[in-house]
Amino acid sequence: MLEISEKTLLPSIVDNEGKGLESFRSIARKYRKNYDVKFAVDDFGVGNASISRLEEVDPTYVKVDREILHFEKKLGRSIIEYLVNLKYDFNCFTILEGFDECSNFSLRELVVELGVEYIQGHSLGIATPEIKARFDKDQCENIFEILNWRQSSNRN
Repeated sequence: MLEISEKTLLPSIVDNEGKGLESFRSIARKYRKNYDVKFAVDDFGVGNASISRLEEVDPTYVKVDREILHFEKKLGRSIIEYLVNLKYDFNCFTILEGFDECSNFSLRELVVELGVEYIQGHSLGIATPEIKARFDKDQCENIFEILNWRQSSNRN
């Protein structure tokens, strides 16, 4: 996955033929098709990472800046719902960055109620491909209990 930073300005239309942004899109499509590279808009909601960035980049992932987790609940919930629903029409998935104990949303609200599939945060541990690898058995059971998920008897 390649992240497009909020600090990165995309190519502007720099020539008479207007090929700056289209050239960027063409290269991105080539990388997606030929190399299975996925793109993510990083820190969505700050800097240059806005709604228009989604159209410009056509990302696979939108990494939402941690500030949204500290918004007033009603506004934060509406924004998160909007972004989560992008997966249905645009195959674009939401990653919430910076989840911690100070967030205005619980893990259960984010995962179960709002349908967020990817969450990052220091309180969840370092990134690994499998959630269970990050936690000991008691921590894992506690998370599953919070989310009201049942573990099958053959899981460890």
